[in-house]
Amino acid sequence: MNDLFQNLNGLYILFLCAALVGAFFVGRRGRAKEINEASAQLNETLDKEIEALRRRVADLEEDRNRQNDILDTIRYALRQEGLSIVINGNFVSLIKPDAPNKITRIRSRKKPAPPSHEEDDDQGA
Repeated sequence: MNDLFQNLNGLYILFLCAALVGAFFVGRRGRAKEINEASAQLNETLDKEIEALRRRVADLEEDRNRQNDILDTIRYALRQEGLSIVINGNFVSLIKPDAPNKITRIRSRKKPAPPSHEEDDDQGA
């Protein structure tokens, strides 16, 4: 009877070790599967983001081309009236044959940022 308990004890330990090794491999496989799924989802999200950025770039290029067409039309119309426009960096020059050139700085449409509350407090003190 004592041998039976020792054999059962040995089988129990062997079964326990086999279960631990199996659990380790199952857990490892499960993690690898989760990582693969997360990676696939990330790649899909990045592909969608890249496609959205490509569409945005195409829209901006189309808008830029339209603005260039408008600018060319304005230049042509002014040239018909005897005026020329030269855009150089941040300046626009209006050239008339019988008058001095007018040079104007290009102004941004951006509004200046309002002062923060901390700056207001410092000025009032």
